[in-house]
Amino acid sequence: MAAFSLRRWSAVIGSLAVVLVSAMLALADDDEPKPEDNPYLPREGLTAEELRQFVDRMQRAPKTVQLQPGFTEAIGIAVDRLLAANPSDELRAFGLTNKMQALHRSAMHDDETAQKKLMQIVKESQDAKDKELIAAVAFYRLEDRALDAGNNAKTEELPAVLEDLKKFFAAQPELDRRYLRLASATVKIINRLADDELAQKSYQEFGALWAKSQELELSRYGKRIAKGTRKKAPEVVGKPMPITGATHDGKPFDVAQFRGKPVVVVFWATWCGPCKALMPEFKAIYEHFHGDGFEIVGVSKDEDQEALAAYLEEEQIPWPNLFDTDSANPEMHPIADKYGVHGIPATFLLDREGEVIAKDLHGQALADKVEELLDGKPSEK
Repeated sequence: MAAFSLRRWSAVIGSLAVVLVSAMLALADDDEPKPEDNPYLPREGLTAEELRQFVDRMQRAPKTVQLQPGFTEAIGIAVDRLLAANPSDELRAFGLTNKMQALHRSAMHDDETAQKKLMQIVKESQDAKDKELIAAVAFYRLEDRALDAGNNAKTEELPAVLEDLKKFFAAQPELDRRYLRLASATVKIINRLADDELAQKSYQEFGALWAKSQELELSRYGKRIAKGTRKKAPEVVGKPMPITGATHDGKPFDVAQFRGKPVVVVFWATWCGPCKALMPEFKAIYEHFHGDGFEIVGVSKDEDQEALAAYLEEEQIPWPNLFDTDSANPEMHPIADKYGVHGIPATFLLDREGEVIAKDLHGQALADKVEELLDGKPSEK
């Protein structure tokens, strides 16, 4: 079986966008053709100020372009050339801030290399004096701390992390797309709390903060979180995970029909920005492994069935998606409630026998585990 590479698939998704950015950058690069391996690189010989203008134009490129392979690298190269030109303190801070911003954009889509590079710059910028650069360093440090707490921190340490996160969100004059990953990490921390009362209070407090955002996806996420009530999640790893219900178009479904195949169950919603950000990755993994016997099952926490159907059609999602809202209480979704899933996206990887072997995997980590199951290697239960 050919090895899966998420980077290779990201090159396919939105590849036509290269033409758009090439035209947009023509003013800076019309004297010299781009190298074939990276059409985004700045041409040689640009001054520090010209490199600044180049980075500015790159940061205004469409989102689909910014996620293309080579784009973040090109910004990094431009910034490195700017820094090598012995720029003013203001230009140096501009370069570092923008390089971190580009790396963060890639890291939000599970680029582990970008995350490592980002944190290296953060470490090297601890003594920054520029206000914007100081603020950026503080944000990335806090986000990295939250991501780690969601997976590794001791439960008694989580309330302190949440308190710092609450102060941070409350202090921001505006919450935009940059904070979607931090919001998702925050919910993951809340889900790990041992105190149900504190968890419920945290849902409400963070939900209220995010609901004020002008960023539509974060606002919707906040409104749902604020209404949520927590049911203690059962321990499912090493146990079967029976799921039955109806798909969004009313067809009966039982995950048992996929017995003998590895299956990823994805809890998500169209109003969840972090969920939609992961869809290209799920589609790439599905397309790569489906022919070998791999399946995905979506469980939607949407309340609007028509909105869900429209999204699935627009994005050409090929796997079944269950829609199971309780009509008497639209905030409750029986399958999600059964398994204590309140923070999304959430994933459960089932082996060929239908037992859960891992939770909350996505990106390359999920692809590697699926490949392991399909190759017949023993899974760690």
